[in-house]
Amino acid sequence: MSRDPQAPRKKPKPKGGRARLAAGAAAMLALFVLWGFLISGRLSAQEVVSASMEPAIRIGDRLIVRTGAPDDIRRGDVVIVHNPAPNDPFPLIKRVVAVPGDFVVVLDNQVFVNHKPTRREVAARGSWPPHGGHLYNLNNRQYFVVGDNRDNSYDSAVFGPVEKTDILGKALFRYYPPGAIGRIEPAADGSTPPTRSARRSDAE
Repeated sequence: MSRDPQAPRKKPKPKGGRARLAAGAAAMLALFVLWGFLISGRLSAQEVVSASMEPAIRIGDRLIVRTGAPDDIRRGDVVIVHNPAPNDPFPLIKRVVAVPGDFVVVLDNQVFVNHKPTRREVAARGSWPPHGGHLYNLNNRQYFVVGDNRDNSYDSAVFGPVEKTDILGKALFRYYPPGAIGRIEPAADGSTPPTRSARRSDAE
């Protein structure tokens, strides 16, 4: 008696195939949405050309920026601002340390906001009240912006507060280099982090 031929075995489906397809589809959708925002002008891609925000943001980093002056600017946010220097077409990237209604004093490259120093590394020896310096009472449309790399930064400590209309956008996301991809996080307390040696300054 002959045996029935064995039915061909079905190849096992690779595990996680649907999950990978779903993840790929979600990534493609996100890219299409991002591309749409870039085309519409609501987002822009910008390359950092200054060391003034080191070590948090370095020369060559590439950022996604929400264009226009946002209404949700807070202390610690990283923003792109108009460069007041004559004959310099490049905008500046800075951190907001003071917002409308704040009281700012600039003395010996130290910035005090509402009686507190903004540089963490000088907080221990910073004293109040400082003697002399430049005083600013920010009106309802003014912001004070500085570079994290304070000793190599052309910022409000030099040219004073910026108007809201001078804010060109808010940095949201870093997409290059690959090892640093991620959201641009605001400083938790609105102050600038400790500085490190810089490669070059805005003024160069």
